[in-house]
Amino acid sequence: MGCSKDGPEPLVAEALVADRSFPTRGVVREVASDARKAVIRHEDIPGYMPPMTMELNVRNPDEARSLKAGDTIEFQLNVNGQTHWIDAIRKVAAATNVAVVEKPTNAVPPHLEPLLEVGGQFPDVSLLDEDGRTFRLSDHRGKAVALTYVFARCPLPDFCPRMGQQFASARRNLKAGSGATNWQFVSISFDAANDTPAVLKRYAGNYRGSDTDRWLFSSAEPKEVGVMAGKIGLTVVAETGSFSHNLRTIILDTRGRLHKRFDGNLWTGAELAAAIREAAAVPVGP
Repeated sequence: MGCSKDGPEPLVAEALVADRSFPTRGVVREVASDARKAVIRHEDIPGYMPPMTMELNVRNPDEARSLKAGDTIEFQLNVNGQTHWIDAIRKVAAATNVAVVEKPTNAVPPHLEPLLEVGGQFPDVSLLDEDGRTFRLSDHRGKAVALTYVFARCPLPDFCPRMGQQFASARRNLKAGSGATNWQFVSISFDAANDTPAVLKRYAGNYRGSDTDRWLFSSAEPKEVGVMAGKIGLTVVAETGSFSHNLRTIILDTRGRLHKRFDGNLWTGAELAAAIREAAAVPVGP
C-alpha cells in the first residue's frame, strides 16, 4: 500500500524536463506488471519530504522489470510543476526480509465496510479549521460541500498539491459563472498532529492566496478520519514520520448526502464545478 492515484495516468513522456531532482534510495514494495510504476518506501529526502511509501512513475520500465519486493535501490526522483518520475535506478541489495507496512492507525481500510452509495447520508464529523475553530459538516447544510483529503507535507505535484490546484480551478469556475452560490470547499488534513491551524493557514495560501471565500482548510482527528474513510474508499496508513494514502474527493448535496465521488486525480476543475452546481440545486427539504 502506497500513495495511489487510483487509476491510469498518461505515461511519463521522454521529453519531460525536471525542475528539481533528488538522488535517494529506498526499498521496493511492489512493481507494476508493466514496470511503469513502482511502490517504494524511500528514505528521507532532506528539504523535500520525509520517508514515505509512494507509488512512483518509472520513466524507463527496463530499469524496473527485474526488481522484486524487498530489493534496496538507489534512484533519482525528478519533479516539475505537473508530475514526477524516477530514473537512474540501481539495485544495491537483493531482497532478504521484506519490511512490513505498519498497521493503519488512523483510518478504516475501505474493504472493511461497503462504500456509501450516492444519496447516502455522509457522517457529520467534527473538524478543526485554520483559525482554530471547531465546526461540523452539518454547519454547512443548505450548501453543496466539496471535500478532499490531503496533508501539508505531501510534496509530489500529482498527489496532494494537485488536489489543491484542482480545487482552485473549480472555485474560479464557480465564481466566474452564473448560478449557484450556495457551495463550500473544505480541504481536510488527516495529519492533525502536524497540520496545526497555523500550518494549515500557511499551506492554504499556496492554493487560494488571500481570497478565503468559501474555502476552508481543516484537520480531522484520527477517529473522525476513520469514520469517513470506509464510506468513500479512503485509505490512510501511518508509517514512521509520514503517511501512505490514496486520493478521494467527494461532493455532498444540500442535505449532507453523497452526490458524487471522484477517485484519484484524473478529474478536472470543470468536472468538479459541474458536480457542485448539480448538488447545490438539490432542495434542502425536511
